Amino acid sequence: MDYIHNYTSSKPFYEKNINVLFPNKLGSFELVNVMDYERQSPGLGVSLGYNGYKSNVTICVYKKAINSFEKGIESDIIVKEMDNSIEEIYQMGNSGEYHKVNVYSPKKITYDVGENKLSFRCTIANYVSMSEEMVSLILLCGYKNHIIKIRYTSSKSIFIDTTEGEKLFDGFMSGLCNLLCQ
Repeated sequence: MDYIHNYTSSKPFYEKNINVLFPNKLGSFELVNVMDYERQSPGLGVSLGYNGYKSNVTICVYKKAINSFEKGIESDIIVKEMDNSIEEIYQMGNSGEYHKVNVYSPKKITYDVGENKLSFRCTIANYVSMSEEMVSLILLCGYKNHIIKIRYTSSKSIFIDTTEGEKLFDGFMSGLCNLLCQ
């Protein structure tokens, strides 16, 4: 895999396949890296890493031999990709990297963006990593014949035990949804 950029400046990243300019800042999260998997493994796309206060977000944009998302987030490919994401978390538990893994059943969440609505298939995973209780939210949607996968991760003490993590996440998602609905 190739680093496209090591972001330490205020440069945004243009994802040409979906025609979106990802800013250097979404909510209070700063873009810190972009990985290009497409060059060596066509179809795997790119991932963008954003860091925030005691939390991080990874956005993956990729295409998996799809031409449309006729059923939206209930399409077979989105359901399968969510199942794969959940399986990856359980595999981390089986490998010993995560402990006390608990993943909730996926649900639909919708963000209102002005006159637009953007829906995601979402699940929440709780686990222990390096002796710290963690929370990950995984969200998937179809966008311009690509999949957008978002994984927000923070310590449980930030996300669940205070309102801080939820505010950080909502600020990030608000910025991302506004960007995608332009």
